[in-house]
Amino acid sequence: MFKSYSQTRLAKPHLTPPIDEAPMPASRIHRDIYPNAFSISGIAVVPSRNQEAPGTPFYGTGLRLAGALVAQLMAILSLVLVFPATIYAQTGKLNDTGIATCANAASNNVPCGYADGDTYGFPRQEAEYGRTAKEAALTAASLTKTGASDANSKGFDFSKVQYSNGTIPPAVTTLGTGTSWGCTKDNVTGLTWDMKVTTASNARLNTNTYNWKSGLAPSNGGVSGVTGEASGTTCFSSTCDTEAYIAYINTLNICGESANDWRLPTRLELMSIVDASKQGTSAAAVDATYFPNIMPARYWTADNLAGNPNEARIVNMGSGIDGTAPKSSLLHVILVRP
Repeated sequence: MFKSYSQTRLAKPHLTPPIDEAPMPASRIHRDIYPNAFSISGIAVVPSRNQEAPGTPFYGTGLRLAGALVAQLMAILSLVLVFPATIYAQTGKLNDTGIATCANAASNNVPCGYADGDTYGFPRQEAEYGRTAKEAALTAASLTKTGASDANSKGFDFSKVQYSNGTIPPAVTTLGTGTSWGCTKDNVTGLTWDMKVTTASNARLNTNTYNWKSGLAPSNGGVSGVTGEASGTTCFSSTCDTEAYIAYINTLNICGESANDWRLPTRLELMSIVDASKQGTSAAAVDATYFPNIMPARYWTADNLAGNPNEARIVNMGSGIDGTAPKSSLLHVILVRP
């Protein structure tokens, strides 16, 4: 009946969710409060990606810990920590989902907009709140943007960044070097994304795939991954694993970067550019104007899988759903900074 998404969301940020919110399965490890925060297996966490204004902090649920559970929590912390390859400061801000339609008892994708917010007898639906609702004119408030977004990706706010640095007009569509388009900045999260290209001889080719590799312990979970071997069908030159690819990109000073801080995104960072309104199509579930060459395929994140460091967390950019894969897998990569 309702649109599914790999993160359970509340229709509007809550400090305390309704008591009947369905808990996450105890068999999975979640990191849904902040991407670099630890996760606790079996504790109900019901996050939301909604926010009422740009920069609104992300609120998840309280962890519903009774006094007796605190002692158990402390005892198991060392077993369930999930680390990204490197620890980074968090922005504290997340995008909305992009969903701009509601659901009734029979179907999805029906118009929203009841004044009392009780659409079709199902109150507080995702599309009736947050940035998406403001841009879709479902609320009295309008949405002010620094940049723009595709007409079909409501609530997002992106700017194009010149390869040699500096913001460029949205009308520029040529990806390349020099004064061409090189990166996309997310004005809500503050993250800047390296753009993929379609030039076969370029290391940033969108169809290239890589093994997961990081020599940074203990954040790699004790398993560094796999050193990639050059293959003209999967990568460029010797950049066939994520560590080598990141090192190479950090030599290029793309979009004015000089701090060598391009990196793999965390799972939640990568999911922040997913437009859930585009799930179920043949294209990638992203803003096609600002991320034109993203493949509808699996992409690596920096996060290990808790309990099995031979695997890392991934996001399928076609379905918008997260998962895991062995570090020896050949998957796609998009880098981010800071």
